[in-house]
Amino acid sequence: MLRAIGHRGPDDEGSVELPAPPFGSVWLGHRRLAILDLSARGHQPMVTRTGRYTIVANGEIYNFRDIRAELSSHGRHFNGSGDTEVLLAAWEEWGEACVERLRGMFAFALWDAEERALWLVRDRMGEKPLYFSPEPDGLVFGSEIRALLASRLIDPVLDRDGLESYLAFGSVSQPLTLIRGVRAVEPGQIVKFQGGQFSRRHYWQLATVEARTEETFEKAVDAVRVVLDASIGRCQVSDVPIGLLLSGGVDSTTILARMARRGDQLPATFSVGFTGRNEHLSELRWSDRVAASFGTDHHRIEIAPDDVRPLAVEAMAAMDQPSKDGVNHFIAMNAVAKAGYRVAITGQGADELFFGYGNHRSYGASMALAHFGLPRGLHRALEQSAVGFAPERERVGKLAMLLGPGEPEHLAYLARHVVFTHREIEELLGTPCDPPARFVGSAGGEGMLDRLYRLETTRLLRNQLLRDGDQMSMAVSLELRSPFVDHELVERVFGLPERFKVCRSTAKPFLIRAADHPVVTEVSQRPKVGFAMPLHEWLGPSEDDRPTLDAARLGFEAAAVERHVGHAERGVRFERYWTMLVLDQWMRRHGVRPE
Repeated sequence: MLRAIGHRGPDDEGSVELPAPPFGSVWLGHRRLAILDLSARGHQPMVTRTGRYTIVANGEIYNFRDIRAELSSHGRHFNGSGDTEVLLAAWEEWGEACVERLRGMFAFALWDAEERALWLVRDRMGEKPLYFSPEPDGLVFGSEIRALLASRLIDPVLDRDGLESYLAFGSVSQPLTLIRGVRAVEPGQIVKFQGGQFSRRHYWQLATVEARTEETFEKAVDAVRVVLDASIGRCQVSDVPIGLLLSGGVDSTTILARMARRGDQLPATFSVGFTGRNEHLSELRWSDRVAASFGTDHHRIEIAPDDVRPLAVEAMAAMDQPSKDGVNHFIAMNAVAKAGYRVAITGQGADELFFGYGNHRSYGASMALAHFGLPRGLHRALEQSAVGFAPERERVGKLAMLLGPGEPEHLAYLARHVVFTHREIEELLGTPCDPPARFVGSAGGEGMLDRLYRLETTRLLRNQLLRDGDQMSMAVSLELRSPFVDHELVERVFGLPERFKVCRSTAKPFLIRAADHPVVTEVSQRPKVGFAMPLHEWLGPSEDDRPTLDAARLGFEAAAVERHVGHAERGVRFERYWTMLVLDQWMRRHGVRPE
């Protein structure tokens, strides 16, 4: 199991076996990527002096120095200078309640020898992964699914619900996974395993964050700026050099601008762009200007068409779970790691917090349609009319989604993000299934946009963007940090009135004002591009040496697969082909079979 996740921690390895009646024993293992306290005092598993608690932890507790100072005032002594020792002492001091004090990204397992209980804990936003599977004789868990598979205790069979969610969105909806019986500890959740029984509770959920008392725009900007600056400062806690992923857009430029305002030593910056016929997609000219404005040590990585195929192969091998967008992340992370860095800061999360997707009007129209609905029989006929026809009928499928049963915000979210429609999933699998709206759920909120962007945060950001960022960065032994997903910042921003964050002419006006820097204002005027890989040109199914799709291996209907491949060969609906291809390659690599 440790060998399977060696990429997550190439610096050290440790394991311990402890008595755990009536199950026999508990085995804890750890691979270390040394970021804080590079000495042997950071070795894990780590145990308290009394021997009662043993821990293995992943990630960073950004405010560990504040917690350490408080514990020291209570008379506690520390051997090292890292955060895991502080986390262990905090649990010994306050028990499970200590998680309320933690700020950072983390996942950890803690064994209590006195209670004979194992605790699995995950950070609030789900930046660090943690998976588990109940077994007849106990429990198996790990940071990646490949570690669980390596235990030989897990039957590598596709999970039907996980598969349906993957086909719907191009990533798996938590707590589901693609392996039957394996589940994710949810963001902000504590799982306790004791006496063969599970208990679960959430110590934080975005759905419980409510709007604050009315305040002026300027006072809100000042308050958010303070919280953002504090988060940016915490993300720089490290005993190794830090890099910054710089797109030249508002989000990453804001981080750099606030670092400059704070007087921080500016990190090296990294930007990825394209050459050749896809140069129009490149943001290098913008990132070059931003880096020059701040005088950073700037690294520009240019990707030529011939570079993409080998990088895509590496990226698919790195996927712990398949994702339709994982290749994008891998190319950037790989470049930073090759430059010798072990920590990188990213602007992930800003679009979700500050209404940055520029789709307010389309969301409004979608919500208006979603309120109409159709009688069940008519709706099914409309859905079916979009299946198997020319790709131009895709709009019919979107319309069918909006006019179906369900909450309007769920339907609007689906219409924006769905890969395969409900009927297309049924066609691929050859059996009926429930609509994918069941994977959306609720994230709270009052206004229309607030509810929708909470869904963007708790679904798209958590299930795809943060997970892709973690698995692709850790695949190259790089730790990724995201100041915008600090939970206090998330609470503060989602507590703001909608009108503070919406502007017809400018995306993310509130963030631009909070950034308070002319360079951010300048880049806000340019068109939003985003890091989009032109995979349809470089890896499309029209090439002679294209990877093949095995419908039988996938458990899909061959005719449906061939139809989607045919569409992609004509240069349309490539996302569907790519989503199936990534799944096919992942199943081959891990020996996973359909149910």
